[in-house]
Amino acid sequence: MRKSAKKNNLLSLSIAGAGCNIILPAKYGSEFTELLKKRYSAFFGKNTAAKITLVYKGLPNKYAFDTFVRLTYSSLLLKHNGFLLHASGVISKGKGYIFTGISGAGKTTVAEASKRCGAVLSDEIVAVRKTGNVWKLFGTPFMGLMKGGGKNKTAKAPTVFFLKQARENAVRIMPIERAWAKLLRNVILFKPEKKIAGLTYDFIASVESGVLEFKKTGFWRVIWRIK
Repeated sequence: MRKSAKKNNLLSLSIAGAGCNIILPAKYGSEFTELLKKRYSAFFGKNTAAKITLVYKGLPNKYAFDTFVRLTYSSLLLKHNGFLLHASGVISKGKGYIFTGISGAGKTTVAEASKRCGAVLSDEIVAVRKTGNVWKLFGTPFMGLMKGGGKNKTAKAPTVFFLKQARENAVRIMPIERAWAKLLRNVILFKPEKKIAGLTYDFIASVESGVLEFKKTGFWRVIWRIK
């Protein structure tokens, strides 16, 4: 008797409201597929703004697959007025906050210290996307040094803080042009895109932003006082 052919597996992801079907050829086996289903379980969805189908052909490990998804979404979100940002994200008291900066600025430190103050969306990569006339913050599956997966939650009109470690907690105003230049350094792109300049400027001009000078504790009391 002829053996029945093994079936391919399908993962339907939704990150920041953008959908992507990823086909996993049967050769990868059920163990790898189940690992990914568990890892991305919070980001399965059908009601999405876009739907594309891709075939995964990379190495059978979670790190290679994560890179594939990041590359895919760095392009996909641009088509729907959004982008990935190297930043940690937190929703506290119903408001979204983005903490960004170069490697070593303190994104994971801030995320770890925020566990009791709100929902930590990620300590490494968040997504922002304009829907209608409103910019929104979205969690992603991508985490850095913190354990566990990111949270699939969203918040309107997030505040952006550029991180600076200091001896005292304080928030400083930053001109939009300077904030835009600093933001661009932390946008995740795998290839040049002309659209990103206008999109990021629209974002930073539409939300509140500033420099968060912080030490490891107490900075949320300063943030909450801002009106």
